[in-house]
Amino acid sequence: MDELATQYEVVFLPSTPEDVEMSKMIAAKMRNKQSVKIIVTNDVNKYESLIRSLRLLISTRMHPSIIAARNYIPFISIIYDHKQVGFLLQIGLKKFSLYISEVSYEKLKLKINEITQNYDKIQELLQHTIPELQSKLLREMINWTKNLTNSTIVNFYDASRRFV
Repeated sequence: MDELATQYEVVFLPSTPEDVEMSKMIAAKMRNKQSVKIIVTNDVNKYESLIRSLRLLISTRMHPSIIAARNYIPFISIIYDHKQVGFLLQIGLKKFSLYISEVSYEKLKLKINEITQNYDKIQELLQHTIPELQSKLLREMINWTKNLTNSTIVNFYDASRRFV
């Protein structure tokens, strides 16, 4: 992290009390403290605004990655959960991830360099895939709601007939 802090401003955006403590612990061990910020907020709009201001997000959490993707901000996911893999596959960015058991500074630096070299292409990919994914999810929600409504009406009707 120290080498990153010589080239970039490092911003921790912890979202849980455990994340706050971990962020403080990591920052305390860094030599380049002047390039490190820890920003804690419970305001969702401010949190999204902070992510939107980043050039690159590195996250172990899925929701910050979704926010970054929705705002076309390239990101690296540190994977500890299968849901993250599914999301990354859907948007075509699985190669910009590391399993938590594989994380090393060298591997992370390679991912950062690859994103830096392909930044515009990654943003274009996100600008294409995210609206498509949003439309697909909206269609699925509408269909699910229609099916649920129809099923509930039929079940209510069938149940009411028994009492006649």
